[in-house]
Amino acid sequence: MKFLSINLSKKHSCLIISLLYLYHINLSAEIVDSVFYYDQKAENLFFEGEAALAVLNYQRALDHYWAQRDPSEEANVNEGLRLIERLAVCLRTTGQCELIHPYLQDQLKHNGGKEIVARITKKIIQCNHQCGKINEPSFENKLLDYFNLERIDTSAHLQFKYMLNGAETDDEEFFNFFYLLEKGYVPALNSFDKELEATARTNKMGWLILSSIIVIIILGFILYSLKKQKELVTKEKIALLKGKEKENDRLSIDLHDILGYKIVELKDLAKKIEANIPSEYNGKLGKGLDELHESMRYIVQSNLTPESLKFGLGPALETLINRVNNLGVVKFELYKHGLETRLDKTKEKHIFYLIQELVNNIIKHSKSLNATIEVTQSKNEISILAEDNGIGYEPDVDTLKTVKARVDFLKGDVVEDSKLDHGATIIINIPIKVKDQMVQV
Repeated sequence: MKFLSINLSKKHSCLIISLLYLYHINLSAEIVDSVFYYDQKAENLFFEGEAALAVLNYQRALDHYWAQRDPSEEANVNEGLRLIERLAVCLRTTGQCELIHPYLQDQLKHNGGKEIVARITKKIIQCNHQCGKINEPSFENKLLDYFNLERIDTSAHLQFKYMLNGAETDDEEFFNFFYLLEKGYVPALNSFDKELEATARTNKMGWLILSSIIVIIILGFILYSLKKQKELVTKEKIALLKGKEKENDRLSIDLHDILGYKIVELKDLAKKIEANIPSEYNGKLGKGLDELHESMRYIVQSNLTPESLKFGLGPALETLINRVNNLGVVKFELYKHGLETRLDKTKEKHIFYLIQELVNNIIKHSKSLNATIEVTQSKNEISILAEDNGIGYEPDVDTLKTVKARVDFLKGDVVEDSKLDHGATIIINIPIKVKDQMVQV
């Protein structure tokens, strides 16, 4: 029995703790949701014709709102003003517009949205006209100071002052003024708020012109700086490409001259050694060295200086595409037009590297099954088209960096036509001059 009572006590304790925890959660949720709750309740009451009850709920919503949020933040100020605007609608219905004064008066010291304050003020003035009430002088002055229409239109300032003082105005003039206040004056006032001291001492138009000139100068300087930065980056990329190609040429020569010579020397030595070893090992050493020699030649031709270019750009591209197709990853189709005229060796090498980079990009990134490379040489330019049916991409300044650097070096241009899940088409045009063309092949 004692054991049972202990277990029951523990169970009761756990139950009490759980209930307290749930109560705490519910209490927190109630505090967080109280603004939304009272806002929705007030809205429903208003549409049900219970304007007086709606007023009470909007007042509660505002009290909770400012208890939970920092009143100095602009987003919070605007959200609070929207609640005040809804309260103003209800108060206008009940004829108690003076009750809105403390709420709005407190908000005028913050930098809130003037268009919302204009709508609230419109409702207050309409309510005052209906009920024959006149606003508090201190509240009128705060509204006049808040909008400060004298900065842009003195007559508008006087008209606004008369309306706040309770002067009767016909409906058309009243609505036209507030339409202009919200749609025209408020945007201008928001601009002038940032340069209040300057606009108070200087002619409005002069400052607008001066500001425009300053903006143009700043934008021009920024664009000039960006252009210079882009030129510097392009020069750095071209320098890196030149350095990489020089290093590739050096490595190609070293591999061919040093390793190639050593492999031939080892093959001669292998023939002598194989004469004195068992027959089952005969030929294996020489065969292995042949395979090593062929692998080295493939590396040199594929990744460093393309040896096949000695026969021209057309044959070199055929060799490249045949080797890529043998990998069985992507099926490439190569189309050549007008490649009979040889170009300067350096230019041919850069164009070959450029096409090789396009092929590598398609294999690595496109996830396509089929692709097309089309190269057309005319009198004045070489056009390259690379197209695939892969996953595509969204072009931006960071796409095809290496390709674009090579094209910049060749003084050409690149057009990227690609969308996600729609494949990609790259078009490159490279100008050629008479001095670039050499002999007929």
